[in-house]
Amino acid sequence: MNNKIYTLDELNRLISQYKKHRQTIVLCHGVFDLLHIGHIKHLKKAKSLGDVLIVTVTPNRYVNKGPHRPVFDEELRMEALASLEFVDFVALNKLDTAENAIYLLKPDIYVKGKDYMNIDEDITGGINKEINAIKEIGGKIEFTDEITYSSSNLINNHIDIYEPETKEFLSKFKSIYDIKEIKDYIEYIKSFKVLVIGETIIDEYIYGISLGKVGKESIIAFNPQTDEKYAGGALAVANHISDFCKSVDVITMIGSYNRNKTFIRDNLNHNVTPMFYSKKDSPTVIKKRYIDLDNYSKVFETYHYKDSKLNNEESKILSEDIKKLINSYDVVVVCDFGHGMFTDEVIDSLKQAKHLVVNTQINAGNYGFNTINKYRYMRDLKIDFFCIDEKELRLATENRYDDIIDVIRKTDINQIIITRGSKGCIIKYGNDIIEIPALTSKIVDKVGAGDALLSISSILSCTLPPPEILGFVGNAVGALAVSYIGNKEYITKKKLYKYMESLLK
Repeated sequence: MNNKIYTLDELNRLISQYKKHRQTIVLCHGVFDLLHIGHIKHLKKAKSLGDVLIVTVTPNRYVNKGPHRPVFDEELRMEALASLEFVDFVALNKLDTAENAIYLLKPDIYVKGKDYMNIDEDITGGINKEINAIKEIGGKIEFTDEITYSSSNLINNHIDIYEPETKEFLSKFKSIYDIKEIKDYIEYIKSFKVLVIGETIIDEYIYGISLGKVGKESIIAFNPQTDEKYAGGALAVANHISDFCKSVDVITMIGSYNRNKTFIRDNLNHNVTPMFYSKKDSPTVIKKRYIDLDNYSKVFETYHYKDSKLNNEESKILSEDIKKLINSYDVVVVCDFGHGMFTDEVIDSLKQAKHLVVNTQINAGNYGFNTINKYRYMRDLKIDFFCIDEKELRLATENRYDDIIDVIRKTDINQIIITRGSKGCIIKYGNDIIEIPALTSKIVDKVGAGDALLSISSILSCTLPPPEILGFVGNAVGALAVSYIGNKEYITKKKLYKYMESLLK
Protein backbone atom coordinates (compact mmCIF):
# COMPACT_ATOMS: atom_id res chain seq x y z
CA MET A 1 0.00 0.00 0.00
CA ASN A 2 1.11 3.56 -0.73
CA ASN A 3 3.00 4.90 2.33
CA LYS A 4 0.70 7.94 2.43
CA ILE A 5 -2.51 5.91 2.80
CA TYR A 6 -3.69 5.00 6.32
CA THR A 7 -6.87 4.21 8.19
CA LEU A 8 -8.35 7.09 10.16
CA ASP A 9 -7.33 5.49 13.46
CA GLU A 10 -3.74 4.94 12.26
CA LEU A 11 -3.63 8.51 11.00
CA ASN A 12 -4.88 9.87 14.31
CA ARG A 13 -1.96 8.26 16.11
CA LEU A 14 0.53 9.26 13.42
CA ILE A 15 -0.23 12.98 13.35
CA SER A 16 0.04 13.38 17.12
CA GLN A 17 3.80 14.02 16.67
CA TYR A 18 3.09 16.91 14.28
CA LYS A 19 0.68 18.42 16.76
CA LYS A 20 3.31 18.21 19.52
CA HIS A 21 5.57 20.39 17.36
CA ARG A 22 2.67 22.85 16.86
CA GLN A 23 2.45 22.20 13.16
CA THR A 24 -0.79 23.26 11.49
CA ILE A 25 -2.97 20.34 10.35
CA VAL A 26 -5.19 20.98 7.31
CA LEU A 27 -8.03 18.65 6.28
CA CYS A 28 -9.83 18.35 2.94
CA HIS A 29 -12.60 15.89 2.16
CA GLY A 30 -14.47 14.78 -0.95
CA VAL A 31 -15.32 12.08 -3.46
CA PHE A 32 -12.55 12.93 -5.98
CA ASP A 33 -14.06 10.53 -8.50
CA LEU A 34 -12.21 12.11 -11.39
CA LEU A 35 -9.09 13.95 -10.20
CA HIS A 36 -8.79 17.11 -12.30
CA ILE A 37 -7.01 20.49 -12.38
CA GLY A 38 -9.68 22.06 -10.17
CA HIS A 39 -8.97 19.51 -7.43
CA ILE A 40 -5.22 19.99 -7.81
CA LYS A 41 -5.40 23.77 -7.44
CA HIS A 42 -7.79 23.43 -4.49
CA LEU A 43 -5.56 20.94 -2.65
CA LYS A 44 -2.39 22.91 -3.41
CA LYS A 45 -3.97 26.04 -1.95
CA ALA A 46 -5.12 24.06 1.09
CA LYS A 47 -1.56 22.87 1.73
CA SER A 48 -0.32 26.46 1.63
CA LEU A 49 -2.55 27.24 4.63
CA GLY A 50 -0.65 24.90 6.96
CA ASP A 51 2.10 22.34 7.39
CA VAL A 52 0.40 18.96 6.96
CA LEU A 53 -2.36 18.24 4.44
CA ILE A 54 -4.71 15.31 5.05
CA VAL A 55 -7.30 14.31 2.45
CA THR A 56 -10.18 12.01 3.37
CA VAL A 57 -12.20 10.22 0.72
CA THR A 58 -15.90 9.32 0.61
CA PRO A 59 -16.38 5.51 0.59
CA ASN A 60 -18.02 3.92 -2.45
CA ARG A 61 -21.25 3.17 -0.59
CA TYR A 62 -21.85 6.84 0.23
CA VAL A 63 -21.30 8.29 -3.24
CA ASN A 64 -24.91 9.31 -3.90
CA LYS A 65 -24.45 10.31 -7.52
CA GLY A 66 -26.32 7.43 -9.10
CA PRO A 67 -25.76 3.80 -10.11
CA HIS A 68 -22.75 4.57 -12.34
CA ARG A 69 -20.83 6.32 -9.63
CA PRO A 70 -18.20 6.27 -8.46
CA VAL A 71 -16.50 5.54 -11.77
CA PHE A 72 -13.28 4.84 -9.86
CA ASP A 73 -13.47 2.85 -6.65
CA GLU A 74 -12.18 4.09 -3.32
CA GLU A 75 -8.76 2.41 -3.57
CA LEU A 76 -8.00 4.02 -6.93
CA ARG A 77 -9.24 7.41 -5.78
CA MET A 78 -6.99 7.29 -2.71
CA GLU A 79 -4.04 6.16 -4.81
CA ALA A 80 -4.50 9.08 -7.21
CA LEU A 81 -4.58 11.60 -4.34
CA ALA A 82 -1.55 10.05 -2.65
CA SER A 83 0.46 10.54 -5.87
CA LEU A 84 0.26 14.33 -5.43
CA GLU A 85 3.47 15.58 -3.79
CA PHE A 86 1.73 18.25 -1.71
CA VAL A 87 -0.73 15.75 -0.18
CA ASP A 88 0.83 14.29 2.97
CA PHE A 89 -1.74 11.70 4.05
CA VAL A 90 -4.86 10.06 2.63
CA ALA A 91 -7.54 8.09 4.47
CA LEU A 92 -10.87 6.52 3.64
CA ASN A 93 -13.61 8.21 5.62
CA LYS A 94 -16.25 6.13 7.44
CA LEU A 95 -19.28 8.26 6.55
CA ASP A 96 -20.52 10.45 3.70
CA THR A 97 -19.53 13.75 5.37
CA ALA A 98 -16.29 14.69 7.14
CA GLU A 99 -17.78 15.17 10.62
CA ASN A 100 -16.33 11.99 12.07
CA ALA A 101 -12.90 12.71 10.58
CA ILE A 102 -12.96 16.25 12.00
CA TYR A 103 -13.85 15.06 15.50
CA LEU A 104 -11.23 12.29 15.37
CA LEU A 105 -8.29 14.08 13.73
CA LYS A 106 -9.02 17.55 15.16
CA PRO A 107 -7.42 19.55 12.32
CA ASP A 108 -6.66 23.23 12.76
CA ILE A 109 -8.24 24.13 9.41
CA TYR A 110 -10.94 22.45 7.35
CA VAL A 111 -10.91 23.54 3.69
CA LYS A 112 -13.69 23.48 1.11
CA GLY A 113 -13.95 24.92 -2.40
CA LYS A 114 -15.72 28.20 -3.17
CA ASP A 115 -18.72 26.33 -4.61
CA TYR A 116 -19.61 25.43 -0.98
CA MET A 117 -19.61 29.02 0.26
CA ASN A 118 -23.35 29.40 -0.37
CA ILE A 119 -24.50 27.01 2.33
CA ASP A 120 -28.16 27.33 1.35
CA GLU A 121 -27.42 25.61 -1.97
CA ASP A 122 -26.04 22.49 -0.29
CA ILE A 123 -28.90 20.02 -0.86
CA THR A 124 -27.59 17.47 1.64
CA GLY A 125 -26.95 19.80 4.59
CA GLY A 126 -23.55 18.17 5.03
CA ILE A 127 -21.46 21.35 4.90
CA ASN A 128 -23.39 22.80 7.86
CA LYS A 129 -22.57 19.74 9.93
CA GLU A 130 -18.91 19.96 8.97
CA ILE A 131 -18.71 23.68 9.81
CA ASN A 132 -20.30 23.03 13.21
CA ALA A 133 -17.85 20.18 13.83
CA ILE A 134 -14.72 22.22 13.03
CA LYS A 135 -15.94 25.08 15.25
CA GLU A 136 -16.67 22.67 18.12
CA ILE A 137 -13.08 21.43 18.17
CA GLY A 138 -11.69 24.98 18.04
CA GLY A 139 -10.63 24.91 14.38
CA LYS A 140 -11.70 27.12 11.50
CA ILE A 141 -13.21 26.73 8.05
CA GLU A 142 -11.50 28.17 4.96
CA PHE A 143 -12.80 28.35 1.39
CA THR A 144 -10.36 28.32 -1.52
CA ASP A 145 -10.98 30.66 -4.45
CA GLU A 146 -9.42 28.55 -7.18
CA ILE A 147 -10.82 27.68 -10.59
CA THR A 148 -13.50 25.01 -10.25
CA TYR A 149 -14.58 22.14 -12.46
CA SER A 150 -17.28 19.55 -11.90
CA SER A 151 -16.22 15.89 -11.87
CA SER A 152 -19.81 14.97 -12.70
CA ASN A 153 -19.81 17.31 -15.69
CA LEU A 154 -16.53 15.89 -17.00
CA ILE A 155 -17.68 12.31 -16.46
CA ASN A 156 -21.10 12.91 -18.03
CA ASN A 157 -19.62 14.55 -21.12
CA HIS A 158 -16.32 12.78 -21.66
CA ILE A 159 -16.72 9.24 -20.32
CA ASP A 160 -19.27 6.91 -21.89
CA ILE A 161 -21.29 5.95 -18.83
CA TYR A 162 -24.65 6.58 -20.54
CA GLU A 163 -26.23 5.24 -23.71
CA PRO A 164 -26.27 7.69 -26.67
CA GLU A 165 -30.04 8.30 -26.40
CA THR A 166 -29.66 9.05 -22.68
CA LYS A 167 -26.85 11.55 -23.31
CA GLU A 168 -28.94 13.21 -26.01
CA PHE A 169 -31.97 13.44 -23.73
CA LEU A 170 -29.96 14.84 -20.79
CA SER A 171 -28.29 17.43 -23.02
CA LYS A 172 -31.64 18.71 -24.26
CA PHE A 173 -33.34 18.42 -20.85
CA LYS A 174 -30.78 20.45 -18.92
CA SER A 175 -30.87 23.18 -21.55
CA ILE A 176 -34.52 23.72 -20.61
CA TYR A 177 -34.81 22.78 -16.92
CA ASP A 178 -32.52 23.25 -13.92
CA ILE A 179 -32.32 21.47 -10.58
CA LYS A 180 -34.05 24.32 -8.73
CA GLU A 181 -37.16 24.12 -10.89
CA ILE A 182 -37.36 20.35 -10.42
CA LYS A 183 -36.85 20.66 -6.67
CA ASP A 184 -39.62 23.25 -6.44
CA TYR A 185 -42.13 20.71 -7.76
CA ILE A 186 -40.87 18.08 -5.31
CA GLU A 187 -40.85 20.45 -2.35
CA TYR A 188 -44.46 21.38 -3.07
CA ILE A 189 -45.61 17.88 -2.07
CA LYS A 190 -43.90 17.84 1.35
CA SER A 191 -47.07 18.91 3.18
CA PHE A 192 -49.20 16.23 1.52
CA LYS A 193 -51.05 13.62 3.51
CA VAL A 194 -50.94 10.33 1.62
CA LEU A 195 -52.86 7.07 1.91
CA VAL A 196 -51.36 3.92 0.41
CA ILE A 197 -53.66 0.92 0.01
CA GLY A 198 -52.29 -2.50 -0.89
CA GLU A 199 -51.09 -5.92 0.12
CA THR A 200 -48.13 -6.46 2.39
CA ILE A 201 -45.44 -8.55 0.75
CA ILE A 202 -42.36 -9.65 2.63
CA ASP A 203 -39.44 -10.18 0.27
CA GLU A 204 -36.97 -12.75 1.50
CA TYR A 205 -33.63 -13.19 -0.23
CA ILE A 206 -31.86 -16.48 0.47
CA TYR A 207 -28.22 -16.50 -0.58
CA GLY A 208 -26.39 -19.74 -1.18
CA ILE A 209 -24.63 -22.02 -3.60
CA SER A 210 -26.24 -23.84 -6.51
CA LEU A 211 -25.07 -27.44 -6.39
CA GLY A 212 -26.27 -28.29 -9.86
CA LYS A 213 -28.84 -30.63 -11.30
CA VAL A 214 -30.02 -33.50 -9.11
CA GLY A 215 -29.37 -36.93 -10.65
CA LYS A 216 -31.71 -37.57 -13.54
CA GLU A 217 -34.37 -35.11 -12.36
CA SER A 218 -34.92 -31.60 -13.72
CA ILE A 219 -34.41 -29.79 -10.42
CA ILE A 220 -31.57 -27.72 -8.97
CA ALA A 221 -30.01 -28.51 -5.60
CA PHE A 222 -29.32 -25.40 -3.53
CA ASN A 223 -27.26 -24.96 -0.35
CA PRO A 224 -28.56 -21.87 1.56
CA GLN A 225 -26.02 -19.80 3.49
CA THR A 226 -27.60 -16.52 4.65
CA ASP A 227 -30.88 -14.71 4.24
CA GLU A 228 -32.34 -11.19 4.47
CA LYS A 229 -35.94 -9.94 4.66
CA TYR A 230 -37.30 -6.64 3.38
CA ALA A 231 -40.64 -4.87 3.60
CA GLY A 232 -42.15 -5.08 0.12
CA GLY A 233 -45.48 -4.51 -1.60
CA ALA A 234 -47.48 -1.55 -0.26
CA LEU A 235 -45.00 -1.17 2.61
CA ALA A 236 -42.16 -0.41 0.20
CA VAL A 237 -44.30 2.16 -1.63
CA ALA A 238 -45.17 3.87 1.68
CA ASN A 239 -41.50 3.94 2.72
CA HIS A 240 -40.44 5.52 -0.57
CA ILE A 241 -43.07 8.25 -0.23
CA SER A 242 -42.33 8.88 3.46
CA ASP A 243 -39.24 11.04 2.97
CA PHE A 244 -41.09 13.31 0.54
CA CYS A 245 -44.42 13.87 2.33
CA LYS A 246 -45.45 14.90 5.84
CA SER A 247 -47.33 11.76 6.75
CA VAL A 248 -48.16 8.45 5.10
CA ASP A 249 -50.80 6.00 6.24
CA VAL A 250 -50.97 2.54 4.76
CA ILE A 251 -54.05 0.32 4.73
CA THR A 252 -52.62 -3.11 4.17
CA MET A 253 -53.69 -6.73 4.09
CA ILE A 254 -51.78 -9.31 6.10
CA GLY A 255 -52.55 -12.92 6.99
CA SER A 256 -54.55 -14.35 9.85
CA TYR A 257 -51.45 -16.39 10.75
CA ASN A 258 -47.71 -15.90 10.18
CA ARG A 259 -48.66 -12.23 10.40
CA ASN A 260 -45.15 -10.76 10.84
CA LYS A 261 -46.57 -7.63 12.49
CA THR A 262 -43.45 -6.90 14.52
CA PHE A 263 -41.23 -7.20 11.46
CA ILE A 264 -43.56 -4.91 9.52
CA ARG A 265 -43.63 -2.20 12.19
CA ASP A 266 -39.85 -2.40 12.64
CA ASN A 267 -39.30 -1.89 8.90
CA LEU A 268 -41.56 1.11 8.32
CA ASN A 269 -40.21 4.65 8.38
CA HIS A 270 -41.11 6.76 11.43
CA ASN A 271 -43.89 8.76 9.73
CA VAL A 272 -45.62 5.72 8.19
CA THR A 273 -48.65 4.49 10.13
CA PRO A 274 -49.98 1.02 9.24
CA MET A 275 -53.62 -0.04 9.48
CA PHE A 276 -53.84 -3.83 9.34
CA TYR A 277 -56.62 -5.95 7.85
CA SER A 278 -56.46 -9.74 7.96
CA LYS A 279 -57.37 -12.27 5.32
CA LYS A 280 -58.95 -15.37 6.83
CA ASP A 281 -57.04 -18.67 6.73
CA SER A 282 -54.12 -17.01 4.94
CA PRO A 283 -50.51 -16.22 5.78
CA THR A 284 -48.97 -12.82 5.17
CA VAL A 285 -47.61 -12.97 1.61
CA ILE A 286 -43.94 -13.93 1.53
CA LYS A 287 -41.96 -14.16 -1.70
CA LYS A 288 -38.65 -15.96 -1.39
CA ARG A 289 -35.92 -15.54 -3.97
CA TYR A 290 -32.93 -17.88 -3.99
CA ILE A 291 -29.72 -16.16 -5.06
CA ASP A 292 -26.53 -17.90 -6.23
CA LEU A 293 -23.59 -16.31 -4.40
CA ASP A 294 -21.21 -17.10 -7.27
CA ASN A 295 -22.79 -14.57 -9.64
CA TYR A 296 -25.74 -13.14 -7.65
CA SER A 297 -28.21 -14.50 -10.19
CA LYS A 298 -31.69 -15.67 -9.16
CA VAL A 299 -32.03 -19.45 -9.19
CA PHE A 300 -35.74 -19.78 -8.43
CA GLU A 301 -38.55 -18.19 -6.44
CA THR A 302 -41.33 -19.41 -4.13
CA TYR A 303 -44.64 -17.74 -3.20
CA HIS A 304 -46.19 -18.30 0.24
CA TYR A 305 -49.78 -17.07 0.06
CA LYS A 306 -53.38 -18.15 -0.33
CA ASP A 307 -54.81 -17.58 -3.80
CA SER A 308 -58.27 -16.26 -2.91
CA LYS A 309 -60.07 -12.95 -2.56
CA LEU A 310 -61.43 -11.42 0.65
CA ASN A 311 -64.66 -12.96 1.85
CA ASN A 312 -67.85 -10.84 1.92
CA GLU A 313 -67.44 -9.77 5.55
CA GLU A 314 -63.77 -8.84 5.15
CA SER A 315 -64.51 -6.92 1.97
CA LYS A 316 -67.40 -5.01 3.58
CA ILE A 317 -65.38 -3.98 6.66
CA LEU A 318 -62.43 -2.83 4.55
CA SER A 319 -64.54 -0.89 2.04
CA GLU A 320 -66.57 0.88 4.74
CA ASP A 321 -63.42 1.92 6.58
CA ILE A 322 -61.87 3.27 3.37
CA LYS A 323 -65.01 5.34 2.69
CA LYS A 324 -64.76 6.91 6.15
CA LEU A 325 -61.10 7.87 5.74
CA ILE A 326 -60.41 8.49 2.08
CA ASN A 327 -61.57 12.09 1.75
CA SER A 328 -59.06 13.32 4.36
CA TYR A 329 -56.03 12.53 2.15
CA ASP A 330 -54.48 14.62 -0.60
CA VAL A 331 -53.46 11.54 -2.57
CA VAL A 332 -54.54 7.90 -2.51
CA VAL A 333 -52.11 5.39 -4.02
CA VAL A 334 -53.51 1.94 -4.82
CA CYS A 335 -50.93 -0.84 -5.11
CA ASP A 336 -52.77 -3.91 -6.35
CA PHE A 337 -50.52 -6.97 -6.52
CA GLY A 338 -53.41 -9.27 -7.38
CA HIS A 339 -53.54 -11.35 -4.20
CA GLY A 340 -57.24 -10.91 -3.39
CA MET A 341 -57.47 -7.59 -1.51
CA PHE A 342 -59.24 -5.52 -4.15
CA THR A 343 -62.78 -6.83 -4.58
CA ASP A 344 -65.37 -4.86 -6.58
CA GLU A 345 -66.70 -3.52 -3.28
CA VAL A 346 -63.26 -2.29 -2.19
CA ILE A 347 -62.61 -0.69 -5.58
CA ASP A 348 -65.98 1.06 -5.40
CA SER A 349 -64.96 2.62 -2.05
CA LEU A 350 -62.18 4.57 -3.82
CA LYS A 351 -64.56 6.92 -5.63
CA GLN A 352 -64.23 9.79 -3.16
CA ALA A 353 -60.44 10.08 -3.45
CA LYS A 354 -59.26 13.63 -4.21
CA HIS A 355 -56.44 12.34 -6.41
CA LEU A 356 -56.46 8.62 -7.19
CA VAL A 357 -53.36 6.78 -8.39
CA VAL A 358 -53.67 3.14 -9.43
CA ASN A 359 -51.03 0.52 -10.11
CA THR A 360 -51.92 -3.08 -10.94
CA GLN A 361 -49.26 -5.71 -11.35
CA ILE A 362 -49.12 -9.06 -13.03
CA ASN A 363 -46.93 -11.70 -11.46
CA ALA A 364 -46.57 -15.46 -11.19
CA GLY A 365 -49.16 -15.50 -8.42
CA ASN A 366 -52.03 -13.89 -10.33
CA TYR A 367 -51.44 -15.47 -13.75
CA GLY A 368 -52.03 -12.26 -15.69
CA PHE A 369 -55.60 -11.81 -14.46
CA ASN A 370 -54.80 -8.65 -12.49
CA THR A 371 -55.07 -5.86 -15.08
CA ILE A 372 -56.03 -2.20 -14.89
CA ASN A 373 -59.38 -3.06 -16.50
CA LYS A 374 -60.90 -4.04 -13.15
CA TYR A 375 -60.68 -0.33 -12.23
CA ARG A 376 -61.32 1.28 -15.61
CA TYR A 377 -64.58 -0.59 -16.07
CA MET A 378 -65.86 0.36 -12.61
CA ARG A 379 -68.65 2.88 -13.12
CA ASP A 380 -68.03 6.46 -11.90
CA LEU A 381 -64.47 5.65 -10.72
CA LYS A 382 -62.13 8.39 -11.89
CA ILE A 383 -58.46 7.44 -12.04
CA ASP A 384 -56.27 10.55 -12.10
CA PHE A 385 -53.01 8.77 -12.79
CA PHE A 386 -51.91 5.23 -13.41
CA CYS A 387 -48.52 3.60 -13.69
CA ILE A 388 -48.03 0.12 -15.14
CA ASP A 389 -45.44 -1.55 -17.33
CA GLU A 390 -45.72 -2.17 -21.05
CA LYS A 391 -46.66 -5.83 -20.76
CA GLU A 392 -49.40 -5.00 -18.25
CA LEU A 393 -50.85 -2.39 -20.62
CA ARG A 394 -50.74 -4.79 -23.58
CA LEU A 395 -52.54 -7.47 -21.57
CA ALA A 396 -55.21 -4.98 -20.48
CA THR A 397 -55.78 -3.80 -24.05
CA GLU A 398 -55.35 -7.26 -25.57
CA ASN A 399 -52.88 -5.73 -27.97
CA ARG A 400 -49.68 -7.69 -28.26
CA TYR A 401 -48.06 -6.42 -31.43
CA ASP A 402 -49.01 -2.82 -32.29
CA ASP A 403 -46.56 0.00 -31.69
CA ILE A 404 -46.71 0.88 -27.99
CA ILE A 405 -47.31 4.57 -28.78
CA ASP A 406 -50.48 3.64 -30.69
CA VAL A 407 -51.61 1.46 -27.78
CA ILE A 408 -51.07 4.30 -25.30
CA ARG A 409 -52.80 6.85 -27.53
CA LYS A 410 -56.04 4.84 -27.34
CA THR A 411 -56.21 4.92 -23.53
CA ASP A 412 -58.72 7.32 -21.98
CA ILE A 413 -56.78 8.50 -18.92
CA ASN A 414 -54.95 11.83 -19.15
CA GLN A 415 -51.90 11.04 -17.01
CA ILE A 416 -50.09 7.74 -17.54
CA ILE A 417 -46.59 6.41 -17.05
CA ILE A 418 -45.75 3.19 -18.86
CA THR A 419 -42.49 1.71 -17.62
CA ARG A 420 -40.32 -0.24 -20.07
CA GLY A 421 -37.31 -1.45 -18.08
CA SER A 422 -34.07 -0.77 -19.98
CA LYS A 423 -36.05 1.33 -22.51
CA GLY A 424 -37.07 3.87 -19.86
CA CYS A 425 -40.67 5.06 -19.72
CA ILE A 426 -43.37 6.72 -21.78
CA ILE A 427 -45.49 9.57 -20.42
CA LYS A 428 -48.97 10.40 -21.67
CA TYR A 429 -50.10 13.90 -20.67
CA GLY A 430 -53.42 14.67 -22.28
CA ASN A 431 -52.68 14.40 -25.98
CA ASP A 432 -48.90 14.58 -25.54
CA ILE A 433 -46.87 11.37 -25.52
CA ILE A 434 -43.20 11.63 -24.56
CA GLU A 435 -40.50 8.95 -24.35
CA ILE A 436 -37.88 9.26 -21.61
CA PRO A 437 -34.83 6.93 -21.86
CA ALA A 438 -33.51 4.91 -18.92
CA LEU A 439 -30.96 6.82 -16.88
CA THR A 440 -28.81 3.80 -16.08
CA SER A 441 -27.75 0.51 -17.61
CA LYS A 442 -26.14 -0.71 -14.39
CA ILE A 443 -28.61 -3.07 -12.73
CA VAL A 444 -28.18 -4.99 -9.48
CA ASP A 445 -31.82 -6.06 -9.05
CA LYS A 446 -34.97 -5.00 -10.92
CA VAL A 447 -37.32 -6.10 -8.11
CA GLY A 448 -39.01 -3.07 -6.57
CA ALA A 449 -37.84 -0.55 -9.17
CA GLY A 450 -41.34 -0.12 -10.61
CA ASP A 451 -42.76 0.39 -7.12
CA ALA A 452 -40.16 3.08 -6.41
CA LEU A 453 -40.92 4.90 -9.66
CA LEU A 454 -44.66 4.66 -8.96
CA SER A 455 -44.22 6.01 -5.43
CA ILE A 456 -42.59 9.32 -6.26
CA SER A 457 -44.07 9.99 -9.70
CA SER A 458 -47.61 9.34 -8.43
CA ILE A 459 -47.33 12.04 -5.77
CA LEU A 460 -45.47 14.39 -8.08
CA SER A 461 -48.24 14.03 -10.69
CA CYS A 462 -50.53 16.08 -8.42
CA THR A 463 -48.42 19.19 -9.05
CA LEU A 464 -48.89 18.90 -12.84
CA PRO A 465 -45.21 19.31 -13.73
CA PRO A 466 -44.10 19.29 -17.37
CA PRO A 467 -44.14 15.65 -18.54
CA GLU A 468 -40.38 15.75 -19.16
CA ILE A 469 -39.82 16.56 -15.47
CA LEU A 470 -42.22 13.84 -14.34
CA GLY A 471 -40.43 11.28 -16.52
CA PHE A 472 -36.96 12.49 -15.55
CA VAL A 473 -37.72 12.26 -11.83
CA GLY A 474 -39.44 8.89 -12.26
CA ASN A 475 -36.55 7.39 -14.20
CA ALA A 476 -34.02 8.85 -11.75
CA VAL A 477 -35.88 7.10 -8.93
CA GLY A 478 -35.98 3.86 -10.92
CA ALA A 479 -32.26 4.10 -11.62
CA LEU A 480 -31.51 4.45 -7.91
CA ALA A 481 -33.83 1.54 -7.08
CA VAL A 482 -32.13 -0.95 -9.43
CA SER A 483 -28.76 -0.18 -7.83
CA TYR A 484 -29.53 -2.22 -4.70
CA ILE A 485 -31.13 -5.55 -3.83
CA GLY A 486 -34.94 -5.60 -3.77
CA ASN A 487 -36.44 -3.24 -1.20
CA LYS A 488 -33.34 -3.19 0.98
CA GLU A 489 -33.38 0.63 0.91
CA TYR A 490 -35.99 3.27 0.23
CA ILE A 491 -35.57 6.38 -1.88
CA THR A 492 -34.75 9.50 0.11
CA LYS A 493 -34.91 13.11 -0.99
CA LYS A 494 -31.19 13.50 -0.31
CA LYS A 495 -30.24 10.56 -2.57
CA LEU A 496 -32.57 11.71 -5.32
CA TYR A 497 -31.39 15.32 -5.25
CA LYS A 498 -27.73 14.30 -5.31
CA TYR A 499 -28.31 11.97 -8.26
CA MET A 500 -30.38 14.46 -10.25
CA GLU A 501 -27.80 17.16 -9.59
CA SER A 502 -25.03 14.90 -10.92
CA LEU A 503 -27.10 14.04 -14.02
CA LEU A 504 -27.58 17.72 -14.84
CA LYS A 505 -23.91 18.72 -14.49
